[in-house]
Amino acid sequence: MCQHEDSDEEQLRYAIALSLQDEMVREDGPILQHSGIPQTNSPSFCLSSLDRKKMEEERLARASSKRPWSVSADDDIVEIPAPKRRLPTEIVHMADKATVPFPRGVVKRTWVRGYERSVDDIKIEEVLQKDKLLLALFSSFQWDEPWLLSKVDILRTKVLLAAFAPNESQKEEMRKNAPKNIKFCFPPMYGPGSMHSKLQILKFPNYLRIVIPSGNLVPHDWGETGVMENMVFLIDLPLIDVKQNPPLASRFLTHLRYYLQAMGVESGMIDSLSKYDFSGTEDVGFVYSIPGSHRGDSFFRVGYSGLGATISALGLDTPGPLEIDIAVGEHYAPRDTTERKDKNQSKLDPAEATGLIFPNSSIVFEFISRVMRPSQEVVAEKMQVDFSSTR
Repeated sequence: MCQHEDSDEEQLRYAIALSLQDEMVREDGPILQHSGIPQTNSPSFCLSSLDRKKMEEERLARASSKRPWSVSADDDIVEIPAPKRRLPTEIVHMADKATVPFPRGVVKRTWVRGYERSVDDIKIEEVLQKDKLLLALFSSFQWDEPWLLSKVDILRTKVLLAAFAPNESQKEEMRKNAPKNIKFCFPPMYGPGSMHSKLQILKFPNYLRIVIPSGNLVPHDWGETGVMENMVFLIDLPLIDVKQNPPLASRFLTHLRYYLQAMGVESGMIDSLSKYDFSGTEDVGFVYSIPGSHRGDSFFRVGYSGLGATISALGLDTPGPLEIDIAVGEHYAPRDTTERKDKNQSKLDPAEATGLIFPNSSIVFEFISRVMRPSQEVVAEKMQVDFSSTR
């Protein structure tokens, strides 16, 4: 170990000597040699061999070559600006929007137990996604409460149910008996009419899902205990930063607000809809009905009037008249053509372009004859049913 230290000290003294030699060099004089340092003809690396002035000039040349070009007005060159750095929140928002399942809306068919699955069907579990669901608004005509709550994590998810109660005492009783995370809104009841729409508004961490199914919130309508197929419309709306991206006006959002207000949903929840990007609904309309009497602007927002206004707003209307078949109960059907004409004229405040025809047996048969019905062979092939045993 002592020999190693002696060797290190000797090398250190040699390096110091070389440094001192560099200090003693004169511009027009020879290099002074120390008597203790052996001479060699081979080149060696030392501080005196570095031309600092030349190295500095080369460094400046390299630095100048990295500067942006100075483009004159005559040069046919367009300088490409450096890409703008995105903020972390902006990057996260773009990623969230890219992962939204149904940004433009989709129509699915409810799954049916016992049948092979396809890309077009969907289960209630896939709609609700209970492990991600933060808040849910449910409205339906029929309910199976235990079944519905089995599809939702009640400890994680806040639930708002559109319920019906004839008086305030029953409303209060329902509120008291409900779990902490379940609240109610009570749409107004107008005699025989009530707002029993099939609507779901589901809040997830990064988007809002609006669901409009044709089925009720019962297991039979979602394929668990029956073979009925229902249709489900879903659209997912990404969460946006309102400060950086102010919400855009949307006809869909406007009518959804009207409807939720009529249902009795609290204003805070309705206002929170503006936190989501409704641009994906530009080619979709929200059509609804509200029981009661309507006048003025309200008349053209609801029911068939609202349907017609929405079709026109989407640019789907036609210049010529349309013939639409509407089935009604026989209670409203006149007995002959004369009575039909009189009843048509006695209607209050009809739209000018609307004609009313109440069906009799011949009109119903004419309507049925226009419908293309599959043969028993086609039905048997699709349903795998043998009709021969039933004849």
